[in-house]
Amino acid sequence: MVAKTLIFLLLLCTVITSRADTIDYWHVRYNGKLIREYNIHEYEKIIHIKALTLKASDSISVNYSNDRPCSNCETGLILLDDRKIKHSIVKGNGMFKPLTFSLKDAQNIGGKSFDIYYSDRYKTDLYLFTIYIE
Repeated sequence: MVAKTLIFLLLLCTVITSRADTIDYWHVRYNGKLIREYNIHEYEKIIHIKALTLKASDSISVNYSNDRPCSNCETGLILLDDRKIKHSIVKGNGMFKPLTFSLKDAQNIGGKSFDIYYSDRYKTDLYLFTIYIE
């Protein structure tokens, strides 16, 4: 009986003190090809793109997810330009569904360097990565 009580107390303490170990993560695609996989703990979040190879049809897609998935919540990407002005560049519905924007349009808005942020009903302006067009 004492052994059962000790096991029960040990399990109870484990449940009370444990925490979920989940992190935010996102995949970045350039013209449909996976070029980066990031998570919230990454430090180097920079993507370099050669200006000479940039075409009008080039696009960037971001698939973002975390431990609170939602199938129909409003999601979006925000571009922060070099003057620190925010521009909503794409909106979507549901998590880990691709949010795609034209790289040429983003360059016209943001210049040669701009930051991309994610937002949904739980997160506002979560920094994802920086794009440098060289």
